[in-house]
Amino acid sequence: MERWHRGQAAAALHRLDDRQLEDIGISRNDIPHVVAGLVPSNIETSSQDARTATHAARLLSAARMQ
Repeated sequence: MERWHRGQAAAALHRLDDRQLEDIGISRNDIPHVVAGLVPSNIETSSQDARTATHAARLLSAARMQ
């Protein structure tokens, strides 16, 4: 199930253009790392990773409502 959620999140982020990604503070190359932080795992993330993941999650929530 986690893999499915990560796939959905990655697909949503890949649909954004580079400007939208820049607005939330990530680059296209960061998407796999950000997506890995969206779904809890046994690996502890840094505070920067957590902030980036939070921004991405908010964007994904907003995109779903459109």
